[in-house]
Amino acid sequence: MIRISKAGLIEVPSRLYETSYGIEGRKIAGAAHHRWIIDMEDNTLRFTFKTSWTHLPWIANKESPRGEDRFLRLIWKENFEHKENILNSGKEILFYLKGMSQQKDIDNFYAYLFNYPPLIYRLYKLFKRKIWFQRILHRLRK
Repeated sequence: MIRISKAGLIEVPSRLYETSYGIEGRKIAGAAHHRWIIDMEDNTLRFTFKTSWTHLPWIANKESPRGEDRFLRLIWKENFEHKENILNSGKEILFYLKGMSQQKDIDNFYAYLFNYPPLIYRLYKLFKRKIWFQRILHRLRK
């Protein structure tokens, strides 16, 4: 667009739209055929690949956005900045999708995911290679 145009309007579904249930189905977040989540960061269009994690019930927003929250608009002249947001790990995906910013939030999420109380999960991180701890976890699961 920058190459062939001097100005324009970009209108895309918002990040909230792409991470909310109720757009196309009860268990699908956003539009199923969209592959990217697009948002603004420091006046730069940021393109993030829409992973399957987006559709998980503890990540997706329960209510679909209304009105102006459904779209992201950028009116530009001459040029606009853009970049791809590359997420390489589950932790980075959680930081991006849920806005988690502290290790404690991530620990609590993984504890929920693996069905451990948060304290047990923190102990698991410390002692996961110890045989005695593996036996304790095995007993807790029964």
